[in-house]
Amino acid sequence: MQNYRLALKKELYVITFLKMADILTGSHSKHRRVTVEYTNIKIVCLDDNDKSLNYFDLAVLHAINTIFMQTEGLRRFRVLNILKLITANSKAHFSSSSKKNRTITMKLIIGSIKKLSCFRLISVGGQCLENEKLVSILITSDYLEFENEPALVEIYHRKMIPSLHMKVITFDDFSIKPNNKQNYIHQSIGVIAFKTGMLSQILEVNDQIELPISKLKVILGLNENESQIIKKYKDKKISYSLYIKQLRDLNKRFFSCYFYPYLDSLRKAQLICDYRIVGDVVTIMRN
Repeated sequence: MQNYRLALKKELYVITFLKMADILTGSHSKHRRVTVEYTNIKIVCLDDNDKSLNYFDLAVLHAINTIFMQTEGLRRFRVLNILKLITANSKAHFSSSSKKNRTITMKLIIGSIKKLSCFRLISVGGQCLENEKLVSILITSDYLEFENEPALVEIYHRKMIPSLHMKVITFDDFSIKPNNKQNYIHQSIGVIAFKTGMLSQILEVNDQIELPISKLKVILGLNENESQIIKKYKDKKISYSLYIKQLRDLNKRFFSCYFYPYLDSLRKAQLICDYRIVGDVVTIMRN
């Protein structure tokens, strides 16, 4: 069997425009056209998915756009190439125990590609695209191959959206590095969705953005952990004092392992200028 090796730069190309994350991950009815109007442009979308796209899907989208732009869409590639980009780890690989360890599987990425191919941008500013699909990829058992240019790449090259731009993110800038080396960060779906959700929305604006911290916790998947703790307490499997302690520890881990380290990493990379927290809202400044 032919080996489709592909040497990619340790970079992620993030193409984004104002409110893009909200548009792509919004709750749309299947087969329903969605019109998004700005002061100077109108975008008409069509989502044929049974379930809306999520921030993990956006990570896969950024990876696919990256591969297309780095190779000019002329090379066959593997699902493994996508895994390496979304994890910001050139040594990443699929494991036979992926499901057991909640690691990202090949099936999961393929499923995400299929979801992305069902989302179309019908028209942008009154102009039609040569390829409406977010991604158009031939999927075989051995390799992946571009059938058409991804929609966002075409929009970027044609400069169809004034607020659209591309930012090159290095692997270091897309990594979470807790100050305490003992706090290992497992590259789960939630972690990648958390990083992508924050990064995508931050890059959409030039000044500042406000994000609910509670929403970031949900994206990371901590609401599931919280529900498990609550259930154990309701089932009288843990005491009240242990229940409170576990909730506090969970909240502490969010801030010390994910939230602060990632924002500090983005600040060090000069992708953001600073941030401040008031209640449940973090305000992130870019300039």
